[in-house]
Amino acid sequence: MKKFILLALVTLALTLGWGWRGIAQTNLPLDIPSNPRRIVTQSMQVQVAVRLIYEQMPEIPLENQYLNTRTGQVNPEDNLISRLLRYHLVTKNRPPSLRFDWKMTIADYLEANEPMVEDRYPGTDILQPNPMRPDRAAIARLTPAQRNQLVNLLVAAYTPVAIVPARIIFPTPATPVPTPQPSPPLDRIPLPQPGDAQFLRL
Repeated sequence: MKKFILLALVTLALTLGWGWRGIAQTNLPLDIPSNPRRIVTQSMQVQVAVRLIYEQMPEIPLENQYLNTRTGQVNPEDNLISRLLRYHLVTKNRPPSLRFDWKMTIADYLEANEPMVEDRYPGTDILQPNPMRPDRAAIARLTPAQRNQLVNLLVAAYTPVAIVPARIIFPTPATPVPTPQPSPPLDRIPLPQPGDAQFLRL
């Protein structure tokens, strides 16, 4: 029995050790999704979410005046909300449909949660100057009510819409349906009385 347990433990240790080594040896950065389809889907969802948020909250500054170092021009699509979304989804790898995680991201911007690293902030490698500090200042200028509305919109942008069927209207019957009459009360079954058990004897 001891040999069996020892063999099982050795097998388990080797299996776990090999699996961990396999994970550790991957060359993918930890903050980038490994599935290319997921990256494309996230990119499309980011564009839709950015449009939705700026339509609903035009008071949020665009912060899209930064020069792209590769093209030498300003890219108006690289704005505050798109960077906030990429920070949340890619840099922090937080789920997009949970309100608590969006609150954590906003808290990062307000320096109330995890410290933000300038070298890992979205746009750092291609935008001049680095947009992280101005983006944080822009989020800090929003009122608490505006930040709460922003979180609600972010959650709504990534929450699947449930299809609610239209209200079903049943046609009224041409002839009135008779109202069911209450049934007469059933006679009560008599309760056993003292001495009834003697009837059970043979």
